[in-house]
Amino acid sequence: MSGPDLKMRCGCGLRAPLKTLWIDTNPQRRFFGCASYDGKSNACGFFAWFDPPTCPRGMEVGRDLMKKVRDLESENKVLKQSMTSLKRSMTSLKVMLGVSWAVVVVMGALLMRAAK
Repeated sequence: MSGPDLKMRCGCGLRAPLKTLWIDTNPQRRFFGCASYDGKSNACGFFAWFDPPTCPRGMEVGRDLMKKVRDLESENKVLKQSMTSLKRSMTSLKVMLGVSWAVVVVMGALLMRAAK
């Protein structure tokens, strides 16, 4: 008994890569597609399912998982923006602290000079 044929060729004559769908209607379903497909145009139009259709429960779980992934990606984006803003604020505060220390040192020197 042999395993699945992973050496399929598309109409372009190239080895068709095994890809995975990450969409709600076919979550985690694998397929062979044209090797020249760039996300916009399907050069030769080759397409063949590798997996059987997903069962209803798998569709439900896959949809829920994909929603969680999208929610986490969105939250991650917001957190990265917040972190960038906090880093800018921290840099400004460090500059202000440095300037205030310089002012304290200068004022101390002037007071010591005036006291003599």
